[in-house]
Amino acid sequence: MIRVLVVDDDKLVRKGLIAAMPWQECGMEVAGEAANGMKALEFLEAHPVDLVLTDLAMPVMTGIELIREVRRRGLPVHMAVLTLHQDFEYIQEALRLGAIDYIAKVQLETERFEEVLGRIAARIREVQAGQPAGEPDAGRGEGQGADCGAAFLTLLPDADAAWLPGLLAGAGEAPDAPQLQELERGLWLWQPAAGADAEAEAALARVAEQWRRQRPAPGWALLELAGLRLSGPGEVQRALREYKDHCLFRDMRQDGRLPGPFCPAEWAARGMESAGEPETPAGGVSAGRPAEPWLSPEWIHSTARYAELKQRLAASRMAPAALYALLYTLAGSWGRFYREVAGLDIRPPAGMVYRYEAMQWLDEIRAEVRQAMDRSAHSEEVVEAVMKSVHFIHEELGGEMTAQEAARRVHMSRSHFSECFKAIVGCTFNEYLRKARMAKAEEYLIHTDKPVQWIAEKTGYLDEKYFRRTFREVTGLLPSEYRQARRQGGAVSADGGDK
Repeated sequence: MIRVLVVDDDKLVRKGLIAAMPWQECGMEVAGEAANGMKALEFLEAHPVDLVLTDLAMPVMTGIELIREVRRRGLPVHMAVLTLHQDFEYIQEALRLGAIDYIAKVQLETERFEEVLGRIAARIREVQAGQPAGEPDAGRGEGQGADCGAAFLTLLPDADAAWLPGLLAGAGEAPDAPQLQELERGLWLWQPAAGADAEAEAALARVAEQWRRQRPAPGWALLELAGLRLSGPGEVQRALREYKDHCLFRDMRQDGRLPGPFCPAEWAARGMESAGEPETPAGGVSAGRPAEPWLSPEWIHSTARYAELKQRLAASRMAPAALYALLYTLAGSWGRFYREVAGLDIRPPAGMVYRYEAMQWLDEIRAEVRQAMDRSAHSEEVVEAVMKSVHFIHEELGGEMTAQEAARRVHMSRSHFSECFKAIVGCTFNEYLRKARMAKAEEYLIHTDKPVQWIAEKTGYLDEKYFRRTFREVTGLLPSEYRQARRQGGAVSADGGDK
């Protein structure tokens, strides 16, 4: 029988565990109980115990301190921790100190008692069968499998892992089962052949080095694994699947390496905390306007500002769809903005599987814009001032924007501003303002059912008749005719006909 000492400062918890757990069915018996780590040490010095089930947060001596002291004294006892869901950092420390398992108190539902105890009992028997008594955290038994390994993951929809056996063979490892297994499409698990931990770690190092040299499959990632013996096969698969679904998008790097090592038991202890945090808006603004800080041209000219915005975007927890929607919005705004100012046609990324690709796209767009702006005959300060005025136009189409007001806001004289605006943009301020207002009016007519009067006001025309007349001068059609023609699927020509 496995003799157990239950340690918890809450007497009701201790008594409840002792009374409710199916000790006999799992080959265990309760040898005693203690209210803190100090009392537990006193009991261990006087009584034979195989397993200590200890709470972590206790007065006098915590569970972590108890584990350390047991190891320092060389007491031949296995340690398992009983903890609250939020004690993740303490669980990590306990596992590093040699605890063989943990039990989250939120798991202690009646139907799970036998599963929890059975798992712990099985691990103790495996260790006892494979090593001398009194060394519970030394070498492992031959039949238990390696404690480390690697996962190969991808989010590519047409994932092909035909290259994997070649990678392992190149590292001197057997490329066939049971060391390598497909858990699901785009997710493979490899463990070194059973043996000493040092040998397994050396094998993993060879595979990681071969990956660095060969990098056989773009879009795939290597995730180094540790602490695999702390979890059953189902738990390992579940943790890897959750990591792939919730974190691979943002953790993936261009070289295909992931932060690690990844411990499935630690992941389970966190209860998806890292993956389930609420999204934070990109750029540090309200969630409703994540694009706002990127619409000012400051990110083009200020390296510090650009680095700040990228860091905020990387730190945000935007879902893939939300991030792509942001890039699509920015591409539309920048395309309209820089087409006039720099002659650039900016399009959203053709495809984005991982977040680092969004960062690369931003780098490329910024480099293109800076290169185009460098060709301007005007100083960088003047170009930026004109770009800001273009931004004002698009942000305030419904207001009474004038060249005089725009010049004042960018700290230029009216005459110098007008001259520079025409030279850089290719038309006068008023011509560009009318063009922008008409383009927005066309958008409203096509994509909304708002009345013409509402559209006129939103685009800066208080006089609806004047708006209709201006719209007809630009498009050749009245607003209602334009709406009808576009909704019937025709492309409106400048002279008013459909084609």
